[in-house]
Amino acid sequence: MTVVTIQTEPALVVGTPRRLFAAKAVPMSGDPFRLYQVTRDGQRFLARRIEQSAPAAPVTHVNLVQTWFEELKAKVPARR
Repeated sequence: MTVVTIQTEPALVVGTPRRLFAAKAVPMSGDPFRLYQVTRDGQRFLARRIEQSAPAAPVTHVNLVQTWFEELKAKVPARR
């Protein structure tokens, strides 16, 4: 993440970019390109980051559930 100071008066002056912090961010839910969300007041932002202390274990098998929608309907009754 990089930060830059900006002055608009009396003329536009853009400062030198500097690193705010370094982190590996992961996309926010629903948008693969959004790595952070700015708060309404513009003073803070939220980001998800990867925390890995050990290498991930290799994938050795995959469980395939073909009837997941029927299972969902059985567990969550439809609203009327």
